[in-house]
Amino acid sequence: MATGSSDDAAPSDERAREASDRPPLDVDECLDALAAALRTWGRLSLELPNCASRETSDLFEGWARHALLGEPPPEGLQSSKTARSWADLNRFVRRQRTEERDRVLSNLEDLHEVLWLLIDSLGKAATADRRGDGRVRERLEALRTAARSEDTGKLRAEANATAHAVEGVIDVRAARHRAQIELLSTKVEELSADLVDAQRKGAQDDLTGAYNRSAIDDYLNRVTRLGELIGSRAVLYLVDVDHFKWVNDRYGHLAGDEVLKQIVKRIRKVFGRREDFIGRYGGDEFIVVTQSRSAEEASNNGERILMAVRDVEIPFEGDTVRVSASIGGAMLVPGDDPKSWIARGDGAMYEAKRSGRCRVSFASDESDEPEGSSPPVSD
Repeated sequence: MATGSSDDAAPSDERAREASDRPPLDVDECLDALAAALRTWGRLSLELPNCASRETSDLFEGWARHALLGEPPPEGLQSSKTARSWADLNRFVRRQRTEERDRVLSNLEDLHEVLWLLIDSLGKAATADRRGDGRVRERLEALRTAARSEDTGKLRAEANATAHAVEGVIDVRAARHRAQIELLSTKVEELSADLVDAQRKGAQDDLTGAYNRSAIDDYLNRVTRLGELIGSRAVLYLVDVDHFKWVNDRYGHLAGDEVLKQIVKRIRKVFGRREDFIGRYGGDEFIVVTQSRSAEEASNNGERILMAVRDVEIPFEGDTVRVSASIGGAMLVPGDDPKSWIARGDGAMYEAKRSGRCRVSFASDESDEPEGSSPPVSD
C-alpha cells in the first residue's frame, strides 16, 4: 500500500531543485563581510560611561579576528581554532548596541530637561522681574510726588523707602540669578560632556589614542564659552616631555613612540573621569584639562601628572627608557579664550623648563594661583 501520493512529494522535490539551483555558499566571503561589519561598528561606536570608544573598538577588533581567523575571543572567553563562539558574539553585539541606544536616549532626556529647566527659569524670572519693577515704579512715583511738595521730611522718607525698594529688588534678582545658574550649571556641564564625547568620536591621535588638535580646539572653545556662564574652575596643563629628541636619537623612533603611548596611558589612569580631557598638542606635547575646586587641588593635579610621566619605563635592548616632563598650568579666568588660555599655560611651561625641568609651574597672571612650583626631581 502506498504511504503517500505523488502530490505529497512534489513540494519536497521542488525545494530540493531550488536548493540545487542556488550558488554554493562562500564561507570565507561571509566571514570577511562579518569581520568588516564588526570593525565598522567598533570604529563608529559611541563613548560609554564604563568603556571608552577606543576600548570598544579594540573589543570589536578582537571579535572580528575571532570570527575571521578563529583566534580566542576577547572578554576572557575560551575558544579553539575550529569552534567559534557565535552565541557569545551575538550577545556582545546585542549588549553593545543596547547600551549605546540607552545612552542616546538618556542624553536626549537630559537635553529636554535642560531646555525645560531653562524655559521654566526664564518664565519665573520674567514674572518676578515684572513684579519687582512694578514695586520700584510705585516707589519712584511716590518719590516724584514728594519731590513736588515742600515737605522735606516726606521727601527724605520717600527717598529712603525708594532706595530700600531698589536694593531689595536688586538683591532678590541677584540671588535668583545665582540660584538659577547653579541649578543649570550641573546639567549644562553634564550635557556639555556628552556633546563633547560625541564630537570627539574619530578625533583621536592615531599613535597615542589621545585627542588630536581638532578635538583640542573644539573642546577648549566649548570650555571657555561655558566658563563665562557657569564659573568653571577648569585648569589647563601643557605637558612637554623633557629631552625627547635625545630619546629618539639614543633609542630610536620606535622607542620614542612607545614612550608617548605610555605617557597617555599613565595619565589616563590618573585622570579617568569623563570631564577630564587628554589631547596630543604636538609631537611630544600634551594638553590635560581638569576641573579643580581650589588652587591647592590644581597644584596637586599638576604633581600627579608629573609623577605619571615619571612612572613611564620602557625596556629597550637591556636598558630602560625613562623620561620626565615640564608642565605649565593655567586656571581658566574670566575673559579667557582658547588662544589666551594656551598662551598662559605655554608661558608657565617654559618657566618650568628654565627653572630646571621636571617640575610644574603655574601662570603668574591668574588669581588664587598655587604658590611657587614643585621642586626639581632627579632622574
